[in-house]
Amino acid sequence: MRVRQADAGEVGPSPREQARRERERLLRRALNEAAVRPSSEVILIEPDDGESLATIRISLQRLLDEEPRDLVWGVREGRIVIAKGELPPIVRGPRTRTSARRA
Repeated sequence: MRVRQADAGEVGPSPREQARRERERLLRRALNEAAVRPSSEVILIEPDDGESLATIRISLQRLLDEEPRDLVWGVREGRIVIAKGELPPIVRGPRTRTSARRA
């Protein structure tokens, strides 16, 4: 074992901090892209296998609180949708009865 004194800059960010910075960088890019696109187009963010949708939502909300923009966002079918105008409606199929009718 070797023990020595070092500056905090030598240690570097933790893997968790690196993941947070990368996620925020990608979200900032997506927000900038959504801001310059026409209102008829949307940006979709799909989580990778190791990512949680909730984590991305929290990061996105934090970025929008820091830098307010004229954008709307929501979750549709496990993806985050960012748009300048209105979000597309949620498309649902016909509703069917799940319980048996009493005769």
